[in-house]
Amino acid sequence: MVGHKDWWIERFLLDTNNREDEALDRLVSTMKWRKQSGVNQLTARSFPAEMYRIGGLVRFCRDRNDRPVLWIQTFRHRPCSQWSALAKQFIVYQLELIDRESISHSGWSMIADTSQLSMANMDIGYSNFMINCLQQHYPGGVRYLLNIDLPWYMNLAVAVIIGFMDQHLRSIYRSVTSEELTDYLSADSIPVRLGGNYNRSLITVPDGVQTLADGFGHMFTRKQIADIQETFVDELNESN
Repeated sequence: MVGHKDWWIERFLLDTNNREDEALDRLVSTMKWRKQSGVNQLTARSFPAEMYRIGGLVRFCRDRNDRPVLWIQTFRHRPCSQWSALAKQFIVYQLELIDRESISHSGWSMIADTSQLSMANMDIGYSNFMINCLQQHYPGGVRYLLNIDLPWYMNLAVAVIIGFMDQHLRSIYRSVTSEELTDYLSADSIPVRLGGNYNRSLITVPDGVQTLADGFGHMFTRKQIADIQETFVDELNESN
């Protein structure tokens, strides 16, 4: 499957306080979900170049405990009905990659740059799907969840999303300032815009990935492609 087979059993036992029947049911449910979702068949080329150029979800750097970090640039995400199903698949793909990259018990970290978050970026369905994946299918994977410099006027909206979290995820969730980020990352792994030394783009497009127009005409009509490009026009122009 994904390697670390003992960990895949242990993570559900830990998440259910060693209730073996419940752990087995959870494990079987996740195996069925993986098959139905085609998790093992997802590759970098399963997604268009635009998905990477938008840059809402990227694997970037390692934290001070040498855990890989999944970085969420919340201000680059926008609700888009034509895009929703593929965007959720991309969540699964990124979670799968970072979970494989981590070494079983060491886990990985998730950091959300919410410094420019606005209501235009809020997507309850997208957020709920990500949280459900973490809780139901990758228990024990993420070791802490941070948001950085959350604007005060977004507190209530973000509280709704926190409400989807189970007790464990809420216990590892923290809202921090960019100044406190050095407790978790070295300055060289913190983007300049957040007070660090990293001055390159977090966005990379894997080799061989096609654009929506060139490789995904079987999934989207021309009008849908145009609508997606219009929704993310600022993000796509910035990443050129």
